[in-house]
Amino acid sequence: MTREQLERLAQLLTDTAQTASTIELRALAGGRADDGIVAMAAGLRANCTSCLVLANGLMQEGSAL
Repeated sequence: MTREQLERLAQLLTDTAQTASTIELRALAGGRADDGIVAMAAGLRANCTSCLVLANGLMQEGSAL
């Protein structure tokens, strides 16, 4: 992947994680913590964060070369 592609991927992951956080918070605020929405949003946010760490590592690795 090019640096530009990695940067775009990182931005998409960041946006998705932020959206998942918003969904999670709204579900909690609406008293819907028991219907699985919070757990799904939290899982999505965690997965995005993990992928973002990997994408950032690849960008760092590319910078070192």
